[in-house]
Amino acid sequence: MTLYKFAPAYGLPTASPYALKLETYLHMADIPYAVEIVTRTVDSPKQTVPYVRVGDRLLADTGFIIDFLRRTTGKDLNASLDDRQRATAHALRRMLEENLARILGWTRWMTEENWPVTRELAFGKVPEAYREKVSAAARQGFGEVMRRSGIGRHAAEEIEALGLADVRAAETLLGNQSYLMGEEPTEIDASAFGILAQFILTPLVSGISDYARNSGSLTAYVNRMQDRYFSPG
Repeated sequence: MTLYKFAPAYGLPTASPYALKLETYLHMADIPYAVEIVTRTVDSPKQTVPYVRVGDRLLADTGFIIDFLRRTTGKDLNASLDDRQRATAHALRRMLEENLARILGWTRWMTEENWPVTRELAFGKVPEAYREKVSAAARQGFGEVMRRSGIGRHAAEEIEALGLADVRAAETLLGNQSYLMGEEPTEIDASAFGILAQFILTPLVSGISDYARNSGSLTAYVNRMQDRYFSPG
């Protein structure tokens, strides 16, 4: 299997929360894979990154990719969960991936504090003569995507309040456990690490990051996941 993802950044395997989720899952399920770094989405079957090649099949969307791998490998990281825990994990994944991840994107691209870092990361290799025009057009397009999704229609302080509510909910569900569903990791931990690491382990400037970094349980959780699945050796 080949995983196609954006390049490593900020000391993480990738700056994409979804690619980090999928790569974490592959480590958790002990599924071997090769990596190819991409800069565009045009070769993806859904024009999204990450995507994978398994044999002669191209698959996109991390949820569908993981469903496929669970069926074909027989590895179910949620086997220990009862129906209520599975429902809780499902709801938590939707909150993190459908709301908090969008707020992460808005924070990176649409706030003046973070845009210079995002611009350099995303467009630093574009020839200088075109960089400003290309990056400005991309930012405008991203802003329109955020507006259509609903997030971009809110004031900055409202967006931050929405994100803080999500992070606090995750913090409450984690409690004193090692992982979100108990003392052993399950699929939801791949999603949570993929997104929370972007707030905690990167130079992102936001009230959400400040809160998450100051949360002893969340920072310990993110560090625990990173040490378990991405430590050298």
